[in-house]
Amino acid sequence: DVNPVGRVIAAEGSIADFVMKNGEPVVTPDFEQENRYTPPPAVQEVAARSAAAVPVQGRLGPFGSLVVMNRTPTHFEEEDVAFLQTAANVLAAAVDRAADSSALRRQQELFRAITEYGREMVMILNGTGILTYVSPSGSRMLGADPLSLVGTPLVSVVHEEDRDRVTTALADAARDANAMRPFATRARKANGEWIHVAGTAYKI
Repeated sequence: DVNPVGRVIAAEGSIADFVMKNGEPVVTPDFEQENRYTPPPAVQEVAARSAAAVPVQGRLGPFGSLVVMNRTPTHFEEEDVAFLQTAANVLAAAVDRAADSSALRRQQELFRAITEYGREMVMILNGTGILTYVSPSGSRMLGADPLSLVGTPLVSVVHEEDRDRVTTALADAARDANAMRPFATRARKANGEWIHVAGTAYKI
């Protein structure tokens, strides 16, 4: 038998194309009586006589179709089509998750490149103002090991006279996801020296 699985065939005018354009399941009990679309070459190669197809509906719209064929004229029942659609939905969900994972991985790689090789200090705080991340560039500016800073309050490295200004900027940013609050402060290095820094607080 000829196995059509994994082959690339022209979709224009086929059952897959018909399903994609209509966005609904299609059932063909007998190809000899079908005139809505042109059966693909695989139909003749495997001597198929009937088929059922459903759209693979992703989050952004249909991107394919799932087709089953039979070598005898077959009246596919509603439960058959429902089962096929369920399988297509599982496939679509898996593809969406893979796309999400790929996009997240690219964002993580970009963030890593910016924070590890950039010159800017990047700090991430939790809701109580405790440092949960300090970029390598930030630790170099402060002359401290990043791990020695994680778990400590941000205000512990901020000059006492500047703390109100910094905490106000952080609070404003925490209340509004679209807000970006610039601030300037003096930050204490590990050796006790003070450096002037300017930053922007925003919610992620």
